[in-house]
Amino acid sequence: VWYDSKTFAQWKGGCTVKIPVTLDTIPVFQRGGSVVPMKTSVGKSTGWITDSPYGLRVALSTQDSAVGELYLDDGHSFQYLHQNQFSHRRFSFCSGVLTSRCADEKGRYPSKCIVEQILVLGLRKKPSSVTTHSS
Repeated sequence: VWYDSKTFAQWKGGCTVKIPVTLDTIPVFQRGGSVVPMKTSVGKSTGWITDSPYGLRVALSTQDSAVGELYLDDGHSFQYLHQNQFSHRRFSFCSGVLTSRCADEKGRYPSKCIVEQILVLGLRKKPSSVTTHSS
């Protein structure tokens, strides 16, 4: 299954589809089963949005699950290599629960980034509640 990144429409995989395209549109799709971290704001450069929040776009597979990762470092030095200044997170959605875990214990990167938005594509029914836990 695939999801249109602009309209969030669901498309069946394994077939050919014709999509109208104009000079103003480029079709972009996210594969079901993936979690894609995205900045929620735009800036003139990566330096301008270093500490801006993230959103998670969770595109469910036909088995109602998804996985993805986020890697952060300062974006310009080699401190990720020499001083382990990086953060690597793994996100997974299974049985209606989204979890975030450390993907590499060596990483020690102080970041002000937060996840401020979570969009789950492909839910079969509206959630009755949402609970957050912070560690």
